[in-house]
Formats: sequence, C-alpha cells, structure tokens
Amino acid sequence: MSDKKQNVILMVLGGITVLLLIFFLVLRVQSVKAQHELAKSEDKIEKVQNAYEKKKDDVSKKVYYYVSENGDAKTKPIGRQYVGTQTLNTRANTLFKIIYTYSNSNDYTNRKSKASNLVTTDVLNKQDIFGNKKNASVVDSLGIESSFDSANAYLSEYKGNELKGMVIVKYSIVNMAGTKEGTKTFNVTYDMNQNKFTAIDVIN
Repeated sequence: MSDKKQNVILMVLGGITVLLLIFFLVLRVQSVKAQHELAKSEDKIEKVQNAYEKKKDDVSKKVYYYVSENGDAKTKPIGRQYVGTQTLNTRANTLFKIIYTYSNSNDYTNRKSKASNLVTTDVLNKQDIFGNKKNASVVDSLGIESSFDSANAYLSEYKGNELKGMVIVKYSIVNMAGTKEGTKTFNVTYDMNQNKFTAIDVIN
C-alpha cells in the first residue's frame, strides 16, 4: 500500500475518531443537562407538594378552629380538643425553651423577665421552676449550660377558657463532667383569656 493511501486511511480514521469524540461529548452534555433539568423538576415538584401540604394543614387548622366555636354537639368537642392541644403545645414550647436555655448566671437569672408575659406572678416566683440567686451562682461555678430539646403537651381538660394538661420536657445539661440528657414532667394550667400559664407543678 502506497504512502498516499495510508495517509488517506489515517486521515479518515482520525476524522472518525474526532467525530466519535464530538458525538460522545454532545451526549455527555445532553445527559448532564437532562439530569440538571430532572433535578430542577424534582425540586419544583417537592416545592409544590410542600406548598400543598402547608395549604392543606392551614385549611385543616381553620376548620378545627371554626368547629371549636360553631360546631354541633358532636363536632365542637373535637374542634376544642384540637385547638386546646395546639395552643398548649405551642405556648409550652415557647415557655420551656426559655426556662431550659442558659449558659451563665445572667442567662439563668434573666429567664424570669423573658417569661414574664407567659406566666402569672405566682408561677414566676416558683423557685422549683425559675430557681434563685444561689442556683444562679452554681451555674457559673460549675460551668453549667442548658439547652432545650423539645416539649410535648398533652391536654387533659378544656373547661371554659382554661386548659389543663401535662408537659414532658427534654433538655441537655453540659458541665465539667460532660453532657447529660434529662426529662422533666409538669402539670400545667393555661388561661386562654390571660394568655398565661397560671399553674405549673413539677411531677418528676
């Protein structure tokens, strides 16, 4: 075979190789683009689903709140149970997050002022809930830090504008010895007219 033919064959093979490389490159780009578009589509679907679930939840809440005030003998107690539980749980999480969040004596002492719009004076003065100056000094001397984890409220009675129930609080305490997780249970009474806890008693 002459050199001329060999050169032609090499050029043809080189051209084919280049075309194949371009072809695979285009396929790769299209594949990446398709994956990107799929990811965007999935993200849009997830956002739509989340929006739908939120809307459904909002509608459900409105229905329960309406039924709690305007329902008949069968539906009104169901609505009141839902509203009472939601209210107690929301307010309990707000309050106990304040009570169980501190990292020094100032934080510990300032919990009372932060919680003053959530509880009555009687509750605010309970030392087994908010402690005292001696407790505050121990926080600094032992390097104690507390972080709130969760509060779950369980409604037992909804009479008039008063809610009664139990709240289970989970928290974490850090000191020089390490970290310890804790759980406290409280009996609580909440007045929906005052928007305050009127009684909080430690069970364990």
